[in-house]
Amino acid sequence: MDPKRYKSLTAKGPVKNKPRNRPLPKAGEKYSEVFNRLKEILDRMEIKYEEYFHFKSAKHWHFDLYVIEYQYL
Repeated sequence: MDPKRYKSLTAKGPVKNKPRNRPLPKAGEKYSEVFNRLKEILDRMEIKYEEYFHFKSAKHWHFDLYVIEYQYL
């Protein structure tokens, strides 16, 4: 159907296709500062943690920080 005729009949514009895969947003400067500060605090309190934790069963799941003692992501 002609896009002009469709718009006149429905009062809507043609459907715009969106990309299916959008890249994840980059970490901002504030996020990096807070993340580094959190690591400093955990080091001072001698709490064990692991950076950039990945599950072995799910390939796309990852977390920036895993606190081992409390099992907290």
